[in-house]
Amino acid sequence: MHPMVRGIILHFLIGYIHPFVDSNGRTARASFYWYLLKRGGLARRVPHHLQDRHRCAI
Repeated sequence: MHPMVRGIILHFLIGYIHPFVDSNGRTARASFYWYLLKRGGLARRVPHHLQDRHRCAI
């Protein structure tokens, strides 16, 4: 299974289980990004000289 799909499932499950009274979203996002960084599923950073062009494209 693709790392992005597994990361999305991890994010959903943490939010669904609600292990904390507060910070469910922050915990889920942190876990999602940590998983993608470890598995290589996260895109690289946009080089500094291309950031303005990248923001306009979004």
